[in-house]
Amino acid sequence: MKAKLTRTATLNKFATIDSTAKEFFKTLLPVKERIANLLFVWQRRGMLVVFAATKGGVGKTTLAVHNAVWLYDRGFRVALLDVDDQFLSSDWVRKVEPEITVRQATTARQVVREVDDLLRTHDFVIGDGPQGKDEVTVALLLKADMVVVPLLASGLDLNSTIAVTTELIRAVRRKNRGRPKDVRLVVNGLDNRTRISRHIKATVKKLEIPAAKSMVRRLGAFVDAYIGDTVTVATRMKRQSKARGDINRLFNELLGSHLRKIKPKDKHRFEKYEKPRRAANE
Repeated sequence: MKAKLTRTATLNKFATIDSTAKEFFKTLLPVKERIANLLFVWQRRGMLVVFAATKGGVGKTTLAVHNAVWLYDRGFRVALLDVDDQFLSSDWVRKVEPEITVRQATTARQVVREVDDLLRTHDFVIGDGPQGKDEVTVALLLKADMVVVPLLASGLDLNSTIAVTTELIRAVRRKNRGRPKDVRLVVNGLDNRTRISRHIKATVKKLEIPAAKSMVRRLGAFVDAYIGDTVTVATRMKRQSKARGDINRLFNELLGSHLRKIKPKDKHRFEKYEKPRRAANE
């Protein structure tokens, strides 16, 4: 009788332990997800730079393409993830530099899968985000190490773009424990001769989202970079020192500290593309 009681008590004890263990492991699920995310961040090699905009016509795709080619010309392994509905940046990059990896995504799940895959094999992944603030945009921003928000140098864009973008970044940060931390506004299409340009320069200094000191001017080189079958980027065009200077200053400011941490895989590319252009401008 005593043995039966002992056996019954033991079984009840194990049943209690089993039930407690199940509840314990249920509470562990969020922890497991966090560990998986930490392992991914530790394993991944690259940096995701997302160009985001809540409206079109601000130069988002132009800057994303120029950033991808600019990094490639400096010897880094670069990929472009095109999430814009029109897929203009992927077409542009393929024509300018076929050796840059190009992927496309149309859903939030595809975005997560492609980003995870590309970051393991590339130094930099440039994300050309969709216009607006849908779940695809949020998925891309949740993965971003840096977010670049182009701001067209006009009074209308100054008010509308900043308000919507600021709220979107706040929402993403609340959901993602303060990330992405590095978010920059970039003034694009600047004309120093206009009053609005001077107003924008003064205004962006007071905003919640910091603005890059380097600004991109309204120059013909950026317009002429994509004409029919003639497709290139301003930094590869001859006698376009102004456009090349704007791009160099901007991306050195945004990515300079990161470039020093990553060793270029092909140093000869810089000599191949940059030295001849410097010589041509002298």
